[in-house]
Formats: sequence, C-alpha cells, structure tokens
Amino acid sequence: MNAYPLPLPPATPRPSAGRADGSHDADVMRTLRSFEDAGIAVFPGRVGRKGSYTESWPGMSAEAAFACTRRAHAAGPINLAGRTGNGWAVLDLDGQGDVRPDELLPLLRQRLGDSVFAIVKTRRGFHLWVRVKEGVGNGYCAFIGGEVFSGEHLAMLPTSLHPEGGRYDWVVRPQRPREVADLRALGLTPSGATPGTKRTTSSQSRLAPAPADVQEAFASLMARAGVARRAGRV
Repeated sequence: MNAYPLPLPPATPRPSAGRADGSHDADVMRTLRSFEDAGIAVFPGRVGRKGSYTESWPGMSAEAAFACTRRAHAAGPINLAGRTGNGWAVLDLDGQGDVRPDELLPLLRQRLGDSVFAIVKTRRGFHLWVRVKEGVGNGYCAFIGGEVFSGEHLAMLPTSLHPEGGRYDWVVRPQRPREVADLRALGLTPSGATPGTKRTTSSQSRLAPAPADVQEAFASLMARAGVARRAGRV
C-alpha cells in the first residue's frame, strides 16, 4: 500500500467544539494519518452534513485531498469523508430488506477475514472498509441489506456528526489489511433496486453476479448463522 508523505506542518492545536480536552482534534489527526498511510483520500465536510463541499473530490489526487483537509481542520471543526474506489470498498449495512446489521456484521467479518481495513458505526448500521481485488460498482446488495460502494463514493468517517444527530464511531480502527477480498466470488455485488423502489444506482456494476453455487453457499451460511434477509439475488 502507498503512503503519501506530505510536506505539511501538523495542524495547529485549537479548542474543539464540545470537547474541551482536545480529543476531537486528536481523533481527526489519527484518522487522517491512518487513511493517508493506506492511500485512501479523505475530504473535509461541513459539520452535521454528509459528503464534502470539495466539488472536485472525484478526480482529486490523494495528496491534494489531504492537504485540503488539513487546511480545513486547522481553520475549524469539520466532518470527514473517505473516498472509495481504486482497490477500496465500503459495505454499508443499512438494515434494509429485513436484514439486521448487528447479526450480519460478525458473519461478514468472518468471510472477509484480514481484508477488513476498518469498521464504522453509523446511525442505522455499519460501514465496513475493505481492501478488494477489483471494483464491482456501486449499488444495492440484497444480502447485506444496504449498498456496496467500490467505485467513487464518499463514506463518512469518525468522529463526524450525522445530520440527524449522533456521531460516527469506530468499531474497528484502521489497521493494515493482510488480504484482498474478491467481492464477486463472495457474492457481494450490486443486484438492483433498493427495496420499495424500481430505480437502480447509475453506477451499478455491469459484472455478472456470483455463480449460483457461491450464492447458495453464502445463503446457507447465513441461514445457519440465523441471519434474516429479504429474498432476492445477491
């Protein structure tokens, strides 16, 4: 994995909003260093908002992204958003389609093994950051009850404030992956519309789903683990 040694001074310590001990500043810098070491671009956002106000984020280099984010952090409180793609994916366990994220999480951790980079607690579930063999696009995946993001997408990072209140928190802090996951072989590919809609995401994968035997094996494993899911393709 690539590191990006930036010729930038550390952000000037300043009082943190709501955290007099400065722990928020320390958390932000720790996150930036971890994602910088992994080569995953991180962008600044407004507190309490998703995404980033950096309009050029899809094509911006990781080096430029970190420079922009550090400048924003030095100026005041910010949210943080990491960019998927380029060998990195996020599995968004969002509790859709009757899938319970808290039941599915340990099963996915077992299946993904040491390809997991980090796990974030969200308002409705979890974000699993995973090192992947190839991108499979962005879109809804019935098995996980949420989205697979392996193309360009921004996923919020701790300790960002959610628009509806509460903060994103670490379940597993960033750690160096020792493996690479094959999402297609595992059956973890976008499959179609989110429950209750007929629309698919514009960046949905054009790759075929996993073979039937792979899907059946994963379904059996989930059933043995007692994980409820909505009927449908992977």
